[in-house]
Amino acid sequence: MNTTQKLAQLGQSIWYDNIQRSLLDDGTLAGMIAREEIRGVTSNPTIFMNAITKTGDYDAELLPLLAAGHSATDAFWQLAVADIRAAADLFRPLYEATGGGDGYVSLEVNPTLAEDTAATLAEARALWRRVNRPNLMVKIPATRAGIPAITAAIAEGININVTLIFARERYAEVMDAYLAGLEPVSYTHLRAHETVLDLVCRLLLEKKTNNMRIDLTTNPCRYQHSGLPTTLHTSSAYHTHDHKPQ
Repeated sequence: MNTTQKLAQLGQSIWYDNIQRSLLDDGTLAGMIAREEIRGVTSNPTIFMNAITKTGDYDAELLPLLAAGHSATDAFWQLAVADIRAAADLFRPLYEATGGGDGYVSLEVNPTLAEDTAATLAEARALWRRVNRPNLMVKIPATRAGIPAITAAIAEGININVTLIFARERYAEVMDAYLAGLEPVSYTHLRAHETVLDLVCRLLLEKKTNNMRIDLTTNPCRYQHSGLPTTLHTSSAYHTHDHKPQ
């Protein structure tokens, strides 16, 4: 049993903070999943920038897109979405085997929208539809404008990876945003599941929402409603989950 398997038995899921086309094409990522070294992948614009600009992995696809008149932004999203879909498909068996507890891949909204609630929510919706995988997490930064976007996205059944949390107080705001997103849901259809959450689910030991008491010490913050998974994953400034396995 390797170290990450032992950690999984303790309820800690290791996510790989990297994605690149060659990792998908040469079987590297599939091997890491098969060996149970990682249980999820997170991405961000910097990771994709390095993968696209510092390797030749994407040239065969990128150059024709630009030659056809696609903007740099459009070309980026086509390449990124393709990678995220492929990674999500590799993780799908783990996602199914754990009942949605593990096996997620995250894709971040455009960081230039971080101070625009409406635009952030619109892009979260668009990415959720475009990737079209149940084990996608749309990454939203925990800015003041991002908090209400998180609530609205959760209410719509979109899995959210909250990033850039720099204070304990903001953790609490994120959890309140998550629980507020659940409030429109009919709790007769709510079902608790284990998931990959870090310290935030233990900072708020319990929360009363409508007539349902949610014990965050025993039921981490994932719920099933209306047939759609709604999951919150948080990453702090020091990346509790988002790091490479040693």
